[in-house]
Amino acid sequence: MPWPRRSDGEDVDLAIRFGYGRWSGCDSRPLMANDMFPVVNPHLAETKPIRNPGDLAAHVWLQVEAEPRTGDWEAWLDAAGAAGIEPAGRLSFETSSHALAAATAGLGIAIGHRPFVIDDLAAGRLVQPFETVVESDEAYYLVTAKSRSRPAAVTAFADWLTAEAS
Repeated sequence: MPWPRRSDGEDVDLAIRFGYGRWSGCDSRPLMANDMFPVVNPHLAETKPIRNPGDLAAHVWLQVEAEPRTGDWEAWLDAAGAAGIEPAGRLSFETSSHALAAATAGLGIAIGHRPFVIDDLAAGRLVQPFETVVESDEAYYLVTAKSRSRPAAVTAFADWLTAEAS
Protein backbone atom coordinates (compact mmCIF):
# COMPACT_ATOMS: atom_id res chain seq x y z
CA MET A 1 0.00 0.00 0.00
CA PRO A 2 1.56 3.33 -1.00
CA TRP A 3 2.09 6.03 1.57
CA PRO A 4 -1.04 8.24 1.86
CA ARG A 5 -1.24 11.69 0.32
CA ARG A 6 -3.51 14.59 1.12
CA SER A 7 -5.84 15.97 -1.53
CA ASP A 8 -3.22 18.62 -2.40
CA GLY A 9 -0.69 15.89 -3.23
CA GLU A 10 1.44 16.30 -0.10
CA ASP A 11 2.45 13.26 1.94
CA VAL A 12 0.73 12.87 5.30
CA ASP A 13 2.83 12.82 8.46
CA LEU A 14 1.26 9.73 10.00
CA ALA A 15 -1.62 7.35 9.48
CA ILE A 16 -3.63 4.81 11.45
CA ARG A 17 -3.78 1.51 9.60
CA PHE A 18 -5.35 -1.85 10.30
CA GLY A 19 -3.28 -4.93 9.57
CA TYR A 20 -0.28 -6.92 10.72
CA GLY A 21 2.02 -3.95 11.38
CA ARG A 22 4.34 -4.56 8.44
CA TRP A 23 4.22 -2.08 5.59
CA SER A 24 7.11 -1.54 3.24
CA GLY A 25 9.01 1.68 3.91
CA CYS A 26 7.10 2.38 7.11
CA ASP A 27 7.62 2.32 10.85
CA SER A 28 4.62 1.20 12.85
CA ARG A 29 3.62 1.31 16.52
CA PRO A 30 0.79 -0.83 17.86
CA LEU A 31 -2.14 1.28 19.02
CA MET A 32 -4.94 -1.10 19.82
CA ALA A 33 -5.61 -4.83 19.64
CA ASN A 34 -8.66 -6.04 17.77
CA ASP A 35 -9.81 -8.80 20.11
CA MET A 36 -13.51 -9.70 20.12
CA PHE A 37 -16.08 -10.97 22.61
CA PRO A 38 -19.85 -10.86 23.27
CA VAL A 39 -21.33 -7.62 24.60
CA VAL A 40 -24.80 -6.98 25.94
CA ASN A 41 -26.90 -4.26 27.50
CA PRO A 42 -26.56 -4.62 31.32
CA HIS A 43 -30.34 -4.60 31.86
CA LEU A 44 -30.81 -7.46 29.38
CA ALA A 45 -28.01 -9.40 31.07
CA GLU A 46 -29.84 -9.01 34.41
CA THR A 47 -33.25 -9.92 32.95
CA LYS A 48 -31.95 -13.09 31.26
CA PRO A 49 -28.80 -14.03 33.18
CA ILE A 50 -25.74 -15.03 31.21
CA ARG A 51 -23.53 -17.13 33.46
CA ASN A 52 -22.04 -19.54 30.93
CA PRO A 53 -21.95 -19.82 27.12
CA GLY A 54 -24.94 -22.20 27.16
CA ASP A 55 -27.10 -19.33 28.45
CA LEU A 56 -26.57 -17.60 25.09
CA ALA A 57 -29.14 -19.99 23.58
CA ALA A 58 -31.92 -18.05 25.33
CA HIS A 59 -30.93 -14.79 23.63
CA VAL A 60 -31.14 -13.10 20.25
CA TRP A 61 -27.75 -12.83 18.57
CA LEU A 62 -26.94 -9.71 16.62
CA GLN A 63 -24.98 -10.80 13.56
CA VAL A 64 -23.04 -8.66 11.11
CA GLU A 65 -23.53 -10.01 7.60
CA ALA A 66 -20.54 -8.35 5.97
CA GLU A 67 -16.94 -9.44 5.64
CA PRO A 68 -14.83 -9.72 7.67
CA ARG A 69 -17.39 -10.04 10.49
CA THR A 70 -19.55 -12.92 9.22
CA GLY A 71 -17.69 -15.57 11.22
CA ASP A 72 -17.35 -13.67 14.49
CA TRP A 73 -19.95 -15.65 16.44
CA GLU A 74 -18.57 -19.00 15.32
CA ALA A 75 -14.98 -17.96 16.13
CA TRP A 76 -15.95 -16.83 19.62
CA LEU A 77 -18.08 -19.93 20.32
CA ASP A 78 -15.15 -22.16 19.24
CA ALA A 79 -12.78 -20.26 21.56
CA ALA A 80 -15.25 -20.58 24.44
CA GLY A 81 -15.66 -24.33 23.86
CA ALA A 82 -19.31 -23.82 22.97
CA ALA A 83 -19.47 -24.61 19.26
CA GLY A 84 -22.90 -25.69 18.07
CA ILE A 85 -25.00 -23.54 20.37
CA GLU A 86 -27.92 -21.97 18.50
CA PRO A 87 -29.63 -18.73 19.53
CA ALA A 88 -33.30 -18.09 20.26
CA GLY A 89 -33.17 -15.80 17.22
CA ARG A 90 -30.87 -13.74 15.05
CA LEU A 91 -31.00 -10.17 13.80
CA SER A 92 -28.71 -9.36 10.90
CA PHE A 93 -26.99 -6.05 10.23
CA GLU A 94 -24.80 -4.69 7.47
CA THR A 95 -22.36 -2.96 9.81
CA SER A 96 -20.83 -3.49 13.22
CA SER A 97 -21.97 -0.05 14.33
CA HIS A 98 -25.61 -0.99 13.71
CA ALA A 99 -25.26 -4.29 15.57
CA LEU A 100 -23.60 -2.52 18.51
CA ALA A 101 -26.33 0.14 18.59
CA ALA A 102 -28.90 -2.66 18.73
CA ALA A 103 -26.98 -4.32 21.59
CA THR A 104 -26.84 -1.03 23.47
CA ALA A 105 -30.60 -0.68 22.99
CA GLY A 106 -31.11 -4.14 24.52
CA LEU A 107 -32.22 -5.97 21.37
CA GLY A 108 -29.77 -8.83 21.81
CA ILE A 109 -26.13 -9.81 22.17
CA ALA A 110 -23.46 -8.73 19.68
CA ILE A 111 -19.84 -9.62 19.15
CA GLY A 112 -17.86 -6.49 19.93
CA HIS A 113 -14.36 -5.66 18.79
CA ARG A 114 -12.51 -3.88 21.59
CA PRO A 115 -11.70 -0.63 19.74
CA PHE A 116 -15.40 -0.14 19.00
CA VAL A 117 -16.87 -1.05 22.40
CA ILE A 118 -14.28 0.22 24.87
CA ASP A 119 -16.16 3.48 25.55
CA ASP A 120 -19.53 1.74 25.93
CA LEU A 121 -17.99 -0.78 28.35
CA ALA A 122 -16.37 2.01 30.40
CA ALA A 123 -19.64 3.96 30.51
CA GLY A 124 -21.69 0.89 31.49
CA ARG A 125 -23.86 0.97 28.37
CA LEU A 126 -22.59 -2.53 27.53
CA VAL A 127 -21.11 -5.33 29.60
CA GLN A 128 -18.81 -8.18 28.68
CA PRO A 129 -20.42 -11.30 30.19
CA PHE A 130 -17.45 -13.63 29.61
CA GLU A 131 -13.69 -13.36 30.01
CA THR A 132 -13.07 -15.40 26.85
CA VAL A 133 -11.79 -13.22 24.02
CA VAL A 134 -10.64 -14.08 20.52
CA GLU A 135 -7.38 -12.32 19.80
CA SER A 136 -6.80 -11.21 16.24
CA ASP A 137 -3.45 -11.26 14.47
CA GLU A 138 -4.44 -7.92 12.99
CA ALA A 139 -4.51 -4.70 15.00
CA TYR A 140 -4.54 -0.93 14.65
CA TYR A 141 -1.14 0.71 14.16
CA LEU A 142 0.20 4.23 14.05
CA VAL A 143 2.30 4.33 10.89
CA THR A 144 4.93 6.79 9.68
CA ALA A 145 7.07 6.77 6.55
CA LYS A 146 10.70 5.79 7.26
CA SER A 147 11.91 8.23 4.62
CA ARG A 148 10.29 11.31 6.17
CA SER A 149 11.68 13.41 8.95
CA ARG A 150 9.12 14.10 11.64
CA PRO A 151 8.53 17.59 13.02
CA ALA A 152 8.55 17.77 16.81
CA ALA A 153 4.79 18.40 16.86
CA VAL A 154 4.15 15.18 14.90
CA THR A 155 6.39 13.19 17.25
CA ALA A 156 4.62 14.69 20.27
CA PHE A 157 1.21 13.88 18.79
CA ALA A 158 2.28 10.31 17.97
CA ASP A 159 3.57 9.82 21.53
CA TRP A 160 0.34 11.21 22.98
CA LEU A 161 -1.86 9.06 20.72
CA THR A 162 0.11 5.91 21.56
CA ALA A 163 -0.20 6.63 25.30
CA GLU A 164 -3.94 7.32 25.02
CA ALA A 165 -4.56 4.14 23.04
CA SER A 166 -2.81 1.99 25.62
